[in-house]
Amino acid sequence: FAVHQFEEVNELVETWANPRLWYRFPERSLEDRIRNYFGEEVAWLFVWQNFFMRQLLVPCAIGALLFFRRWLLPIESQRKVQILFGLFMSVWVTVYNRRYFRYEAVLRQRWGMDKFLLSSVYVRDEYVPDRAEKTDARITCVMLLGDMVAIGMVIVCMLGVRAVHSLREHMMELHSHWVWQQGAAVLIACQILVLDMLWRVISQRLVNLENHRTPAQW
Repeated sequence: FAVHQFEEVNELVETWANPRLWYRFPERSLEDRIRNYFGEEVAWLFVWQNFFMRQLLVPCAIGALLFFRRWLLPIESQRKVQILFGLFMSVWVTVYNRRYFRYEAVLRQRWGMDKFLLSSVYVRDEYVPDRAEKTDARITCVMLLGDMVAIGMVIVCMLGVRAVHSLREHMMELHSHWVWQQGAAVLIACQILVLDMLWRVISQRLVNLENHRTPAQW
C-alpha cells in the first residue's frame, strides 16, 4: 500500500465519504483539497460526481412528483406526461453537458491546466496523415452519415417500443395469460440489447472512417 498522511485522508473521508452525511453535498472547496493530495487525475472523478449529483436535484424532484401520476391521471394522460418528461430529460442532458464543460474549464484555469491535454500527446496508431489532408469532403460525408444513422436508430427504437406496447394492449384485450401481458418488458429489454450491440458496431466503424488523430477525438 502507498504511504499516506492518515490525518489528512481521514479528514477527507469524514467530510466526503461519511455515510452519516448522505443528505449533504460535499463542499466545492473539498475538490481543491482532493486535487492537492491525490492529483488532478483522481480529482476529476470527484469533481464530476459532485457536479452530477447537484445537477440531478431538479430531474429527481420532478420525477418524484410524476411518480404519483399513476394514481391521479388516466392512462392516456400518463403516457403524455411520460413523453413530456422524456423530452425534458433530453433538454436537461444537453444543458448539463454544457454547464459541466464550463465548470471544468473554470477548474482547469484555476488549477493551471487550461493549456494541458494529456491525450493530445498521443497519436492513434490507426491515424493516416495523408488521408486527413486529401479527404476532408469524405470525412464530412461520414460524419453526416453517422448523424443520420443515429437519428435512424432513435426512430427504430421508438417504433419498436410502440409495437411492443400495441402487442401488450392486444394481449390484454384478448384476456391472455398474465405472462404474455408482462412479456412486453422482456421484449423491450431484448430490443435495447440488440440495438445497443448493433449501434456499437456501426458507430465504431463510422468513427474509424473519420480518421481521428488523438484518442480524445476518437
